Amino acid sequence: MKKHLLPCLLILILFSLPITHALPTINVYVNDERVDFVDVSPYINEDNRTMVPIRFISEALGATVSWDGTTKTVTIIKGDITLKLPIGSKEITVNGLVYSVDTPAVLVSGRTMVPVRFPAEFLGSDVQWDGATRSVLIDSSVPPLVDDFTLLIYLNGTDLESAYDDESGTYSGAGTSDLNEMLAAVSSDKVNVLVETGGTSTWVNPSIDSTQNQRWSVQNNQLTLLENVGISNMGDPETLSNFVNWALKAYPAKNYGIVLWNHGGGPITGYAVDELFSGDGLILPELEDAFSAVRSQSGVVFDFIGFDACLMATLEVANTLSPYADYLVASQELEPGHGWDYTSLITSLAATSDYSGSAIGKSIADGFFQQAVDEKTESDVTLSVIDLKRLDSINTALSKFASDLSATLIEDAKLSSIAQSVSKTKKYGGNSSDQGYTDLVDLSLFASNLSTYSPEYALELSSAVDEAVVYQVSGPINDAATGLSVYFPYLDQDNFTASLAVQAQLDLPTSFISLASEFAGKLTGSAPLVERMDEIVVYEPTEYSAYYELVVSEDLLYDIDKVYIGVYEYLNGDTPRYRNLGYDALTIFNEETSSYFEQFAGNWTLFDDHPIMMKISYSDYDHIEYEIPLLLNDERVVLEAVWYYDDAFASGGYYDIIGARRPNDQVTNMPDRNIILLKAGDKVQPIYTSYLTETGLYQEELGQAFVYSDQSKLTYDVLQSTDYLFNFMIIDYSGQVLETDFYEILY
Repeated sequence: MKKHLLPCLLILILFSLPITHALPTINVYVNDERVDFVDVSPYINEDNRTMVPIRFISEALGATVSWDGTTKTVTIIKGDITLKLPIGSKEITVNGLVYSVDTPAVLVSGRTMVPVRFPAEFLGSDVQWDGATRSVLIDSSVPPLVDDFTLLIYLNGTDLESAYDDESGTYSGAGTSDLNEMLAAVSSDKVNVLVETGGTSTWVNPSIDSTQNQRWSVQNNQLTLLENVGISNMGDPETLSNFVNWALKAYPAKNYGIVLWNHGGGPITGYAVDELFSGDGLILPELEDAFSAVRSQSGVVFDFIGFDACLMATLEVANTLSPYADYLVASQELEPGHGWDYTSLITSLAATSDYSGSAIGKSIADGFFQQAVDEKTESDVTLSVIDLKRLDSINTALSKFASDLSATLIEDAKLSSIAQSVSKTKKYGGNSSDQGYTDLVDLSLFASNLSTYSPEYALELSSAVDEAVVYQVSGPINDAATGLSVYFPYLDQDNFTASLAVQAQLDLPTSFISLASEFAGKLTGSAPLVERMDEIVVYEPTEYSAYYELVVSEDLLYDIDKVYIGVYEYLNGDTPRYRNLGYDALTIFNEETSSYFEQFAGNWTLFDDHPIMMKISYSDYDHIEYEIPLLLNDERVVLEAVWYYDDAFASGGYYDIIGARRPNDQVTNMPDRNIILLKAGDKVQPIYTSYLTETGLYQEELGQAFVYSDQSKLTYDVLQSTDYLFNFMIIDYSGQVLETDFYEILY
């Protein structure tokens, strides 16, 4: 038996040893000669930077290296170039000038490890990454790199450029307008600005050919054509990656940023549409394909990726792009048509030496907001600068938070209160049948509103978002915005299945994806609210109360999210009908009686004395946001307006008209980026939905047209007619609506 002991012992030892998987070797070549590292090998760190022992690389490039143990600083000298790299610092000094880097030098087993690109390029060498062989290729024969920054702008013109206004006889020209801003900037010979144009049927700028994609340089107030690249679909990831790879190779620099210009629809709809290719756009997996191809070929990690587009400041977008950039610059809300201020952006790049994504992002945000103020579109704007290296904390907290909510959601009795908390959370983009629904909730506010069910992880999640959003701007309507959104199903129930299928493919914690699916299933499976009519009673005014009172059962009271008042104006004539003036928050809840009292006293919102159909899209403690359907110069739009509570006014507050937007595109479902500011001479015509008494049917009708003037405004005032009906409009936690009978009030 002893002769079997040794083999058995060997087998036992072999299976007891820890199993390790060696990472593929990273090779470094200087002028085609492989550099041998005797002890510490190159590696890729958590910031996706290739770290190498600096002495071997520097000496291979003909530089001398010294070490100051007191200050823990490496000094590299080659000719008239002196670099100083302090250990642990994100600032390096080159000939006395301080530059920001995103990864500091570190000590590993006595070797100073640095990100290879920075010192090699500062020493006048070209650095390339070969993803296929995992090799860093350094070439000192290339002329010294002098450019500090290369800015890429993917200018997909689409209808933002080509939309034609029959009344004025002009095209929208938003892309051309931003090109003009670029041309007005103060430039620098150390900053490259490269633009690819395409994606639209018409360019207002006569120099640009709409039949093909073109690449341009913007320098010294000149737009220079670099090359024609033929017709390409800007909704194809290969078109994007081809542009980026070309730019990085032709215009290498120490720092890079890219702006993706066009429509944005958030994580479910994606970014951009190319109107020459049936409205094809880039969904998030395609954006990842594009930037993955860039990273594989060049090894470049952008200082920032920015979206001059609507609704792209979401966790899904941030997670998707985190391997490819340090910062994301994007908006939670719809952007106004003028978008970013490119004069400010390019001028600031020419003047700065801080090319970090955070610094440039702040400059973009400040310039954008100031331009919005100048254009009078600042009311609801947002723009965030998000540190993509801080997403792990958000995803970890969200995962634990979602697990707690899922455990709570198992109890059907908790569904109502959870849903009502979701209802109260700010949602960006469309929030009505006229503008569509996005269901993009503010992530931190989502956590705060649902903190009852997971207090520890709600706080952890909100704190993580606050740390990741390093800078943001917002207008007064969105002053509570926290900088990052996420898709969570609530309003758009007709599209839950399709939207959740898209979300399931995105980079999110699995527990959150499961929570969204579970919540949507329970929400759509709720019992029909119309079957609960027997749980409500309406009492008419008495000598003790001048108002109608809505009393509901205890069970229904628990499920109610909101109670509004709907108002109808009776119109006699050839077609007797009740014209719907919409609904408003004109009820008061009495806690003692657990009932609702109407507060309709014959006043309504008037637009130059014309009653209009009001729809609430969001309400908070200090304001109510409305969407109002109407024709503007015979084109259907939704007028956005806000009521601010203010006791200094006799009416209890005042209205602010934000502007008008067209409905979502019927083909692409992209929201309208152009906010239309009303101007003197515009023709305005209200749209109503009327109830025909003879047939019992509803039909849409137009009200009396009027001309907008500089004195036009929304007011809360007395209605001129004398015959009105109103009803209570009950909305439950699942979004279902139950309307009571009509009640007549004579004024």
